[in-house]
Amino acid sequence: RILSFPTKFAGPLQHEGGLVQVMAECEVNISIQPGDSSDATAIRISGTEHALGRAVAQIELQFQAFAEAERKAKEEAES
Repeated sequence: RILSFPTKFAGPLQHEGGLVQVMAECEVNISIQPGDSSDATAIRISGTEHALGRAVAQIELQFQAFAEAERKAKEEAES
C-alpha cells in the first residue's frame, strides 16, 4: 500500500526513527519515495493484511497529531 503525506511530516518521521518503530512493532517493510509533487512523500508499506492495517493506522494517527500541532501553532502565531 502506498500512502502520500507532506514531506514536512514524512521526512522527520523517517529521520527520527518513527518509521523504524512502526516496522518493528507491526512487522512490515516500509520504504520512502518522492511523491507526486515537490512537497509530498510516498510511504510504501508491505506486509500481511493485518500488519499492514496496523501500520497504516499508526502512521495515520501520527499524521493527525502532527496536523493538529501544526494547526495549533498557526493559531498561536496569528493571535
